[in-house]
Amino acid sequence: MNYKKLNLPNKLTLLRMLLIPVLLVFMMIKSLFGSEALPRVLSLIVFVICAVTDLLDGLIARKKDMVTDLGKFLDPIADKMLILSTMMAFCASEAYDYLHVWAFIAGVLVLIRELVITSLRLLMASKNTVVAASWHGKFKTVSQIVFVVVAIIEPVFGGSVYVLTYVTLAAMAVMTLFSGIMYLEQYIPALMEESDK
Repeated sequence: MNYKKLNLPNKLTLLRMLLIPVLLVFMMIKSLFGSEALPRVLSLIVFVICAVTDLLDGLIARKKDMVTDLGKFLDPIADKMLILSTMMAFCASEAYDYLHVWAFIAGVLVLIRELVITSLRLLMASKNTVVAASWHGKFKTVSQIVFVVVAIIEPVFGGSVYVLTYVTLAAMAVMTLFSGIMYLEQYIPALMEESDK
């Protein structure tokens, strides 16, 4: 791949993918230079950069008419890699031991939803039908980003209950499930009609 020939949106997507290992390193370190807050702050900075590139690559691609097949392929993969990687870090990192079980359950839910909807998109594409992004899909993404941000940074402000973390985790799980059901409800009838013919 000639990286110099990539347009700006694709470079931003690639940057997001390259930053994921950096994010995971910071998330897996419980203490850095004797501070437990520092790894969380660094994790938050890297995650926010990733989230901003996700926003910018789509905006620039649409506004500047720079949408490419490579971008259509890489962007959703980068998004899924980012969220699923952070969920795995929540499950594995000693710094997030209070989240291990719940993050695992939510991570499995996210993974199943993504596999089902990706399969649905491929199946509909084979029938020349595009499964377009929807408001519930966007809300799902926002809920995932909000949860990760809160889960990373809430312990820095003290306390050991982490109410906001659990509330945003529950909201993310609900939106993930809801958006998956909405997609299925919209497109499954069309698939059933095809099978009846």
